[in-house]
Amino acid sequence: MHFDYESPHLDADLDYIYTWFLYTDLDTDSSYHNFGGSVTGKALEEALQVEVGAERRQVLSNPLDVIPPSQLPLSGNLVDRDLYYVNPSYVHKFRNATIVDMNYVYEDFSYDDPTVQGNVNHDARISVDNFARGQGLTWALRYLWQETVYEISLPWKYQQASAELGFWATRRARLFARAGKESPWDDPFDYSLKYSFWEAGFAYGVRDRLRAEFAIGEREFGSSWRGEFDYTFDWGNTVFSYSEKPTTRGFRGQNRRIPSDDPSDLDDYLDRPGSAESFIANRLLWQLNLNFRRTKVSLNVFDELREDRIRPDGSPLPDQAQLGARALVSWNPGPRSEVRLTGRFVNRESESGEESDFLQATFRLGYDLSRRTTLSLAYSYSEQTPVSGEATREYTANVVSLFLTISI
Repeated sequence: MHFDYESPHLDADLDYIYTWFLYTDLDTDSSYHNFGGSVTGKALEEALQVEVGAERRQVLSNPLDVIPPSQLPLSGNLVDRDLYYVNPSYVHKFRNATIVDMNYVYEDFSYDDPTVQGNVNHDARISVDNFARGQGLTWALRYLWQETVYEISLPWKYQQASAELGFWATRRARLFARAGKESPWDDPFDYSLKYSFWEAGFAYGVRDRLRAEFAIGEREFGSSWRGEFDYTFDWGNTVFSYSEKPTTRGFRGQNRRIPSDDPSDLDDYLDRPGSAESFIANRLLWQLNLNFRRTKVSLNVFDELREDRIRPDGSPLPDQAQLGARALVSWNPGPRSEVRLTGRFVNRESESGEESDFLQATFRLGYDLSRRTTLSLAYSYSEQTPVSGEATREYTANVVSLFLTISI
């Protein structure tokens, strides 16, 4: 079910998917509820906005166990994760091109398992800059405060304050240097502005078509790189980003959207619900979307290394890593038919050195019987294989499915 509404002062959207499985040979059944929705109020010519939303999706209970190919198998390794959030924001531009941007996010995560602790996240940011002038000297002041509060474990807090100076080298390119203070990433009991950091870089933009920013610097945990490239062209767009920053497992689960065509698609393959460690996240993302008259292509590639992991009490944990890709190709041979090919590949390495690969490919043929009714036939192949270690399960699955979808 999908619903959306837009007006000058209020936007709303809702996606809901209910899935029910009956296992006749086992005389049992299972069901899943997936939803994601939000309501956004706007005032002062959209300068002030408040978004309130909720989401439910399934995540892995044990990242070392089997990765289920879908919700169909009784894997026992999926648990519901509920998210409720509030996000007020305010942006104001003064006549001298100075912009004030304030943003706060409150998130409440809970799990459908009494043995798993939930957590609450606070993320507050404020920045003041004069980038809108587009010429001459530039400056910016920024402050960031983050906190993860667990039901049982000790909280994690982090803050950062910085000042930036630069200049417009051309009408589209800006050079800058930034320095400031931040909390110790390796001491969960000290969140004062203790450590110094710096970075230098450049930013480039062409209206709404191209935006790029890259920087290199030094932080207490070593050299630091970050970059983002966003390019929109006539028949698609591509986005590349890389960052190195301290964070927690709680802040890693901030994907407030369920995939409307595949509610079983996982958003992480390392997180253990209820864990409270913090770490340095080195994460690379690349997205490519192509839209032609009858064909759509999307590709998502990610590579993440979690270094210097520590428990709430300060004791160290080994590193973790995951990399993978998701791809989708859809083709409409006629006005009422669709051919869709999707694929997923994931490689993950746990803190104990156990490494495994997960591969899935799905072919789906759909036909619209009416405006709201679709009949689909699908074949899916999945496999999980251990690369090293003995704890990871190994399996191969072949699934043929017939779907009758009614949209309300």
